[in-house]
Amino acid sequence: MKNFVNFIQAWGIMFMFSILATCTYIYVFIGNTEMEMALVPQILLITFILTWVQHFIFRHANESNIVIRSSLYLLVVLGAFTGAAFFFSWFDTGNWKLVGLLVALVAFIYLILWGIYHLIHTVEARQLNEELSNYKRKKRDMDEHH
Repeated sequence: MKNFVNFIQAWGIMFMFSILATCTYIYVFIGNTEMEMALVPQILLITFILTWVQHFIFRHANESNIVIRSSLYLLVVLGAFTGAAFFFSWFDTGNWKLVGLLVALVAFIYLILWGIYHLIHTVEARQLNEELSNYKRKKRDMDEHH
C-alpha cells in the first residue's frame, strides 16, 4: 500500500509542476492567455507514464550512482515531453526556438523536483538513522543493566 501511495504522491507532484510549467510556457513564450483543456489529459497521461517509469524501472536499475540515474531519467523526461509536443502538436514544432525553450523549461522543472525529492529523502534518511541510533543505544543500555 505504501508503494501505491508513494506512486500517487509522486504522480500528483509531477502533474502539478507539469501543469504549472505548461501554463507558464503557453503564457510567457507563446503569448496565449488560455490553455486548451485537451492538454490536461495529455499531461496526465505523460506524467503517469513518467512516474511509472521512474518507480518501476529505474528503481530496479543496476546503476547505483544517483547522478547517472538522475541524468538518464532527465533524458527520458525530456524525450517524453518533446515527443508529446510533436505528437500532440502543442505548438509549431518547426520553430526550434520554442522547442529549445520547452527543453529548458522541462529541465528547469526537473531540477526543482529533483531538489525537492533529494531534500525529502535526506530528511527521511537522517530521521531513520537517528531512530536506529536511539534503538541501538536503548538496546545497549538494556543489555548493560541485565
